[in-house]
Amino acid sequence: MIKQTQVYQSIRQEILNGTWKPGDKLPTELEYVRKLGISRNTLRGGMKKLEEEDLIERIKSKGTFVKFPKAEREEKNISLLVPCCEYLQYCGIHFIKLMFELIAEAAAVGWRITPVIFSRTNDPKDIWLENLSHIHRDSRIVIYHDWYASYFKTLRAIGARVAYVDNEWDLSGKREPFNNWMKFIEQDRLAARKAFAFLRDSGCRKIALAMRDLNFPNNTLADEYARLCREYGSPHMTVPTDDGTEGIAAQYRRDRFDGLILHCNEQALPRKPLREALGLPPDMPLAVIPQKLEGFFAKNEGNTAVIEYPLTSLARDIVRKLVGGTYTPQISFYAPSLRKDGKELFADMEMNRGER
Repeated sequence: MIKQTQVYQSIRQEILNGTWKPGDKLPTELEYVRKLGISRNTLRGGMKKLEEEDLIERIKSKGTFVKFPKAEREEKNISLLVPCCEYLQYCGIHFIKLMFELIAEAAAVGWRITPVIFSRTNDPKDIWLENLSHIHRDSRIVIYHDWYASYFKTLRAIGARVAYVDNEWDLSGKREPFNNWMKFIEQDRLAARKAFAFLRDSGCRKIALAMRDLNFPNNTLADEYARLCREYGSPHMTVPTDDGTEGIAAQYRRDRFDGLILHCNEQALPRKPLREALGLPPDMPLAVIPQKLEGFFAKNEGNTAVIEYPLTSLARDIVRKLVGGTYTPQISFYAPSLRKDGKELFADMEMNRGER
């Protein structure tokens, strides 16, 4: 027999996952009674709990409508979605730096950043709805990439202020469903162009790419590398580093590439000079993107350039625009830099995009 608690939990989940949106009229008591095979008293008990949570409101002679709770006071809190409890233990330096920059920028204006666990199981479809139930239309949310896409429908229904951070793999059709959000786009394609240009300027004509997630469908850095290989007539050579860097030396012995774009887990490398650890010639030019250790490559001698993303300015803009008086949906682009020996290279290489 269905109990009041089960009725409450079932309808509550439908509201939280976006099946019912704010303002929607719920089925009548009679419709619910017939659909669920329950008594009116059981239904009313479940509805009473939803009303106490401020998820629904009953309007006499009109029906029962969905609502989301208002903030009783200004919380001055920004929620940063995190995939699961263990995520911060194995994520890359990019997300960690962005989180700390957000914390610093929020604190400077009297706000705070709170990491919010999205899933108990690191499955984007297994949403921990109870842990997200505090989010309402006055909430401020930071979302890092579209791993959380299963929650987008609900967030749109709630109407919260959202700062969405992603690369620029597609800014057209697939972005339209949430075009009322503020989007902060990191230009991975420009990172690939600068790395490729540095290696060509260093005399390289057979440039390889070694990185994680090479087969990920939205890997814009790998896509731009492939485009540049076609443009310059260079052989296309990629090495996955998800399980380590051993494949780099094997690829070099086979194809004798003369330059490398590298994105790998530095913690897994042997305690040797970088090129020796990778099984490469000691003078090979490298363009690297740090994954785990921010200062790792700065200590390596030789012809090495490092990609850096402008996370301080990105975090400052996110906080400023989320907590400002007016929330204006827009797109802002952020160009990475390429540095060698402390100097920025190709500073004037842009993609002709700004804030809009």
